[in-house]
Amino acid sequence: MLKLKYTILPEVFPTSVTTDVTVHFNLYEHSAESPRDLSPVPLSEAVLFYTLDETDPLHSETRSLYDPTQPLTLPRTGERYTLKAVAHNERFISNVVEAAIQTVDSESDPDEYFTYSISGVPEGDLVENSVYNLTLNILSGSGTYQITESSPLLVGLDAGDPVEVAVGDVVNFSFMPTAYRTTDIVSLAFTFVNAHDNKQDTYEFTKRVVSVFEEHPPRGNSISWVKAAGAVHYRVYRDNVLIVELPHDPAPRIRGQWYLDLQGNTAANYSVSYINEDGEEVNLPTPIWSPVASISTCQVYGRITDLVMAPASEQTLYIRIKEVPKLFGNTLINKGSIAIHTDDRGYFDFIVPGGAEIVINCDEVGLNKTLLIPKKSTAELSEVLTFNKIS
Repeated sequence: MLKLKYTILPEVFPTSVTTDVTVHFNLYEHSAESPRDLSPVPLSEAVLFYTLDETDPLHSETRSLYDPTQPLTLPRTGERYTLKAVAHNERFISNVVEAAIQTVDSESDPDEYFTYSISGVPEGDLVENSVYNLTLNILSGSGTYQITESSPLLVGLDAGDPVEVAVGDVVNFSFMPTAYRTTDIVSLAFTFVNAHDNKQDTYEFTKRVVSVFEEHPPRGNSISWVKAAGAVHYRVYRDNVLIVELPHDPAPRIRGQWYLDLQGNTAANYSVSYINEDGEEVNLPTPIWSPVASISTCQVYGRITDLVMAPASEQTLYIRIKEVPKLFGNTLINKGSIAIHTDDRGYFDFIVPGGAEIVINCDEVGLNKTLLIPKKSTAELSEVLTFNKIS
C-alpha cells in the first residue's frame, strides 16, 4: 500500500471557460517531524492522473495522464465539471484534490453564471473531535448560499437563512464531528441559488465518523474541561502557545469537552479559555489532563426495546467513565462523557477501557447503572450486568 506523503494543490485558474482550461498543480511533501508542514517538491517526482466525471482518478477507466504543457479540453459548454486529480510514485501517494469548472458560451454574459468551489472536504472518514475547515469561493456571478442540511453531530455548522454572495467572496467554515461510534454517519449540504435565473444547485457529502485511535496509535496527552455557559469556541494552550480552537459542543447533559494533543509530552502545561458571543476571551480553571495510556479496551454492545419488545430507536445513552485502572486516580483516559445513539433496530455499541468503572444512563428506558467493565475485547451489555451481579 502506498504511503500518504504528498499533497497536491491546484493553482488558481479560470473556472468559467469555453472549452479549454489550463490547470497547473503544485506538489508538496509532508515533513516527517511535523506532518502539517509542507515543502514544495518538483511535480516530476510523481505522475498525476485526473478525471472530469467525478470518478476516482487513481483507478477510474476514464482517467487521463496530466500533461502540464497541454490544456484540458472540455467537451460541452453550459456544463459543470468536477476535476479530480491524484499524484503518486512507486512509494508515495497524495490526497485527491477536487475543483469545479463551469463551461460557458463564449458569447454569453459571464454574470449569468453563478459558479463556486468548495475546498477542504477531507478524503475518507472524519475523525471524532477533530476540527475541519471548508472554504467556499464564489468564482463568478452572484446569488445566495444556504446550509440546508447539517447533522446534529457536526458541531459548528447549523442550517440558517440564505446568505448573499458575489464573485470574489470567500467564506470559511469550521466544524467538528462529535460522534463516538464507528457506525455514526454525518452529512452536510449547501444549496446555491443563482440571482440571475433562480436556478438551484446543491453540494453535499456524507462521511463516516471514526475514533481518533483508528487514525492514530495511543499517544500524547488528553485534556478535558467543564463546558462554559455562553461559550462559542474553546482555545487550548500548551505552554502558553495556542494549539487548537474547538467549537463549543451544545449537546445537553454532557458536562465536559476534551481534546487529544498528539504532540504533548509529560512536561507540558495546559490552559483552556473560551470565546463568548461578544468575542471576549475568558480563562477557564486549569483543565484535567493526563498521558494517554496504551491499555486494553472493551467494546460493549446491546439492544434496547420497549415494553412490547419493539426496538427503541434513536435513544440517547450517556456513558461517563468514573475511574480508569492505573491511570492517575480518577483522571479520565480520553473523554469526560460519551453520548451514543441507538440505530433503527435499537442496537448500540461503545468502547471503554477494560477494567474501568462507568456510569451508563438512558432516562427514556429507565437505565441508570454504575458498572465495572470486564477486561475482555467485547461484551454484551447483559453480560456486563451479570458480571456486576445486576439482573
